[in-house]
Amino acid sequence: MQTRQIVSVAVADTNYSFDRVYEYALPVAGVARGAEGTRSAGVTRGAESAQSTDGSRSAECSGTSAYIPPVPGCRVLVPFGMGNRKRIALILSYAEYDKTTNYKEILSVIDTSPAINAEGLKLISRLKETTFCTYFDACKLFLPASFNVKLKTRYRVNEEQFEAIKALLSDEDTAELQAIRKTGKTHDDNVKYLISQKLIFPEEYIDTPKVKTEKIVSLTEKYLTGELKYAFTNDKTRKAVEFLKNSPDITDKELIRLFDISSASLKTLSKRGVVETTAVKAAARRSVDISGVKASKSDKAGMAGKTGVLSTPHKSYFNPLTLNSEQLQAAEGILSLIGSGKPSASLLFGVTGSGKTAVFTDLIVKVINSGKNVILLVPEIALTPQLIKRFTEIFGNAICCLHSGLSVSRRAEELSVIRAGGCKLLIGTRSAIFAPIDNIGLIIIDEEQERTYISEMSPRYDAREVAKIRTVYHNAALVLASATPSVESFYYAKIGRYNLFTLKERYAKAVLPEVNIVDIASDGFYNDSQNLSCTLVSEINDNLTRHEQTILLLNRRGFNTVVTCRSCKQTIMCPHCSVALTYHKSEGKLRCHWCGYTRDEAKVCPSCGSEYLKFIGSGTEKIEEEIAQLFPSARLLRLDADTVSGGNVKNSYDEKFAAFERQDYDILLGTQMIAKGLDFPNVTLIGVISVDGALYAGDYRSYERTFALLTQVAGRGGRGDKPGRAVIQSFNPNHYILRLAAMQNYPEFFAEEIGNRKLLLYPPFCDLCVVEFTGSADEKTAAAASAFAKLLKTAAAVQINSTHEKIPLIVLGPARCIRERIKNKFRYKLVIKCKSNGTFRKILSETYARSFTERVFDRITVIVSMNGDASL
Repeated sequence: MQTRQIVSVAVADTNYSFDRVYEYALPVAGVARGAEGTRSAGVTRGAESAQSTDGSRSAECSGTSAYIPPVPGCRVLVPFGMGNRKRIALILSYAEYDKTTNYKEILSVIDTSPAINAEGLKLISRLKETTFCTYFDACKLFLPASFNVKLKTRYRVNEEQFEAIKALLSDEDTAELQAIRKTGKTHDDNVKYLISQKLIFPEEYIDTPKVKTEKIVSLTEKYLTGELKYAFTNDKTRKAVEFLKNSPDITDKELIRLFDISSASLKTLSKRGVVETTAVKAAARRSVDISGVKASKSDKAGMAGKTGVLSTPHKSYFNPLTLNSEQLQAAEGILSLIGSGKPSASLLFGVTGSGKTAVFTDLIVKVINSGKNVILLVPEIALTPQLIKRFTEIFGNAICCLHSGLSVSRRAEELSVIRAGGCKLLIGTRSAIFAPIDNIGLIIIDEEQERTYISEMSPRYDAREVAKIRTVYHNAALVLASATPSVESFYYAKIGRYNLFTLKERYAKAVLPEVNIVDIASDGFYNDSQNLSCTLVSEINDNLTRHEQTILLLNRRGFNTVVTCRSCKQTIMCPHCSVALTYHKSEGKLRCHWCGYTRDEAKVCPSCGSEYLKFIGSGTEKIEEEIAQLFPSARLLRLDADTVSGGNVKNSYDEKFAAFERQDYDILLGTQMIAKGLDFPNVTLIGVISVDGALYAGDYRSYERTFALLTQVAGRGGRGDKPGRAVIQSFNPNHYILRLAAMQNYPEFFAEEIGNRKLLLYPPFCDLCVVEFTGSADEKTAAAASAFAKLLKTAAAVQINSTHEKIPLIVLGPARCIRERIKNKFRYKLVIKCKSNGTFRKILSETYARSFTERVFDRITVIVSMNGDASL
């Protein structure tokens, strides 16, 4: 009997209970067969083509095309389940042939080369095990929207019955099923009826995204050789043509923008035979190097981070910064770890302004010069513009950037450059850790304590943990950096799991800001202000007089945070969530920040009809109004989710931060997005308008987060040659967290915090698993949470009895979440203190799988996350 080639695949659109590896046989060489062993003619390609990993099209892969054997990492089409419904699948590995098994065959091949590389396939399996997601949830992290494919159905008309079909359709000029004249019938019923009457035939096809192209402009051979002479009518056109002699890779749009010529002028040059255009796939190239061309500031800003062609030869780079002794010691220590050829993890701990970025730069330059590549992660999109600007000056076109603010086409362009090996330094937010960059020598995670490195959607991964896995795979070095590292990271550095490098002094002998903790109860608010103390107003006024800049932090957006009725004492709540509506004065709307519900500004109480409403609490919008009243001549920039949402998020950040850096504004007011990583030399005053709410957030990390936020935002001041000051307003000025943050005394804070964590058994002394339950019915959701806890405890007891293995396990709850209803769904949670080893994950995975099959969980959504947000 002939031995068949067997592959293990992950199948799309499966729920967790039956999401596992399935085995299929590859078709006999040269023939793609269907589920019944017949030729697969029922599946065709969108645009009749297969897709390669760079998004290009290749040979047709329908049943009649040349068969290309797929390899691990390729997507294929398979028959799945009892009904052999066609599903997209990803080949994970080859498998052993078992002659006793009756294998189904792969129907057709989608990718002609792997869409996901070998390292990515290993990461997918690891994410499946540790984040309790499905295989294809993990796959989506590696495949951007431009690489997605979908299985769709279209209908072919039976030409012999065309007149009969037209009689059933409301529009006789089309043969599409849009509105069939049969009252009381659904669309699906109508389709089934037409199929049963053999009036139409269903045809499944794989829909792939269209490949975006652009036109490359170049000079013709006749013009270059002098055979063609051309008399230029204007100087702009002549300069554009002269530029083309030395730049053979520029698009028509870039040329038009760069030299301010019209598209009509370019068409004239083409008609006269001076230039010619060639259509190329947009993701196959990057924008041209314009470093030697005089262009406007906006032109250069728009092209920042995109200079140069893909095929730039390797060259050596240089660090323009001079390191002090502390920085040099840290850099040399980390470089020695990199040079060992073994995976390592280090914590770079330094006070704000100590020059951690200078150390990064030195490390990145030397690692890239050694022939290896680097990933640099930041916690916020807002931090990418300054870094891209800094590193573009050193590395030019060797940089790529990835984050959620990029358009689909721009993200595809960056990924294609990375896949082609044209990226030496990748800068991005957490999702960039999955980029297919190879030959990694160094991964840097800046502000590593930030919870934005943990995904809140499936897969609920921690980018720091993924970075560790990639570090081991590449025998690379991982550097976690922060002035306020997470308690876990500093603990691991203390016990030797991480290498610890410390920067105790600010760079260039700059001094730390002088911090003044203002007791609002005694200092009072200034005149009619409801938020700004007399001290803070005075300091802002001094800064304006000296033409120095100010940053003000308030981690709440909107105008008022609560609207209540003075008569019945009721708060105006979101009808879909257990959350008070926030008043946005500029819109005249009340808005829910959780579900997006919006209503007009309330004039009367919706409960009792009273006109006596009270607007309580303040957000950034109200502070903006107060500052405008107190300092009418001050130029104020507000930066929060309301002012940068919509449109091109990246450009919005770029433009606003660039304007503040140019000193177009005197005061920057914003939420936590302005609290970290930014470097503005003329900022000498930091004002924290309210901090008390963060201290009592109901989470065991609330003190850690408050300390980090205050330390980081205070550190934005005095980074140039002028001393900095910070004013922190509080009704509890003697709280030890405020006192330690004012001194930037992280070691003392850590000593206090780690003692509490050990006493109460919180990370790093255990792992914390949170299981969330959401459902439309309150009692049913609570019952599901209780059932899950019982199943988990039973499964653990069975494991202990069968293996006599100790399983550390403490189950707390179930209990209502702090926000007990969101989007009309009631919410409960279990908090499990455990050790996240293979045994626990196996028990939890089996219990989680049962939540998809047992009736008590019907219409209940169960979400499992490890070491994420325990407050919910």
